[in-house]
Amino acid sequence: MAELLCAQRGQRLTPIRRKVLAVLLATVACVHNHSAAALVVFLICECCGAVGEASSEDVTATLTSAARAAGFMPKSPVIEVTGICAHCREG
Repeated sequence: MAELLCAQRGQRLTPIRRKVLAVLLATVACVHNHSAAALVVFLICECCGAVGEASSEDVTATLTSAARAAGFMPKSPVIEVTGICAHCREG
């Protein structure tokens, strides 16, 4: 995907760019293919640091409506929820 995007933009996927992308992919970088305007909910485990992602059209609609009612236009809606993942709860 990165190679395709670089080619479309007339850029090169240099070795350093490839390494940075590999590091991001191995950690918490989002690999879901959603629009830039989509509400993203990150679920962050306080024990192991694992990061999951959830989405809900109902939550998106409610937050968008509340923001507009307040005269606010969200640019990049991101929500972080911390807690304990299922793996750590079982352990």
